[in-house]
Amino acid sequence: MSGQHRRGENRSVQFAAYRALKGYEEMVAERTREKEERIRLSEEAEEALSRRLSTLHRGDPVEVRYYDRDVYRELRGILTELDPVWQTLSIDRKKIPFGDLLNVRKMPESERKKASSR
Repeated sequence: MSGQHRRGENRSVQFAAYRALKGYEEMVAERTREKEERIRLSEEAEEALSRRLSTLHRGDPVEVRYYDRDVYRELRGILTELDPVWQTLSIDRKKIPFGDLLNVRKMPESERKKASSR
């Protein structure tokens, strides 16, 4: 009987490796989450977004809402790169194509302090 018990223990150890895989649980959650439809911006909204992008500079604290793998995400951080040629912006280490942006805004002074204290 103890031999059967040991085989069962080995079997549980074998499957425990899947839980140890880095990011496994996040991957499962990613595949089961609700998907959002991409919002198509009107011509006026695209122009307004373009104007806001033109006022930004490296080092500005910004907040963006963007489309990422079937869901909209929000990100706050420091603008580290704004590339009009490749049409991307980077916040910290996250590169976001202009085409995925729904909204971008420079954070006001009052919100900068709140964001940095989190």
